Amino acid sequence: MFNTIKITAAALALSAVALPAVAQDAEEPRTTYSVTALEFTDDADQNRWLELRGMVDAARAQAGLPADTVHWVMLNEDWDILIVSEMPEGMAAFDTHGSPSRAAFIEALTELAGGEDGLEAMREEADAMIEERHTIYTHTHP
Repeated sequence: MFNTIKITAAALALSAVALPAVAQDAEEPRTTYSVTALEFTDDADQNRWLELRGMVDAARAQAGLPADTVHWVMLNEDWDILIVSEMPEGMAAFDTHGSPSRAAFIEALTELAGGEDGLEAMREEADAMIEERHTIYTHTHP
């Protein structure tokens, strides 16, 4: 019985060493997304929101980021829009001090808004149209 336990323990130890290396080699890369749900205020000018959104889209393109996907939500009392944004740097994009893509995006958006003051005015205007927002982060599973 003691020999059986030793053999089983040895087999488990060897398989624990071998399996992760094989699994890591076979795993496909993941794609990380942020998904933001927005609810507009009752008096929001949705056409103006789309104009502001166009500046965000242009800044993402200028920064070399993939285009966001905007979904208008139907038959849901909680949310009006879902914005799906691919995060090419994955979880590293959360490092707001060192994310090259975030820095390029902010630089492009600041330029399109006409400078720091324009960017702040744009943020305030867009924020005033939103009653509630909620963002989740997710990634694909290979």
